Amino acid sequence: MSSQPGHDARRPPDIEIGGRARARSLRFEEKPQAKVDFHGDYEAETVDERERLPEHVEPEVTYRDASVRWHTSVRLDRRLRGDLSEDERPRPSRD
Repeated sequence: MSSQPGHDARRPPDIEIGGRARARSLRFEEKPQAKVDFHGDYEAETVDERERLPEHVEPEVTYRDASVRWHTSVRLDRRLRGDLSEDERPRPSRD
């Protein structure tokens, strides 16, 4: 977990996304190229659980009774959300 200002792991996530897929039989013609990117000031926790399916699948291999579950929770920086207390808010510089 991050110790950056504006982050608080105790508060509920701002965004949660997840999915689950199951297959009796699964075969890839070529290696899949999957990518998930998040941009901005945030903390994320991602869970990827697989049953009978390796992290890196091979082309032309049949996987049986496979399942995948993916879930991510994102907490935005509280400064971006605008819910900092008066004491936590940045002060304008007086140069």
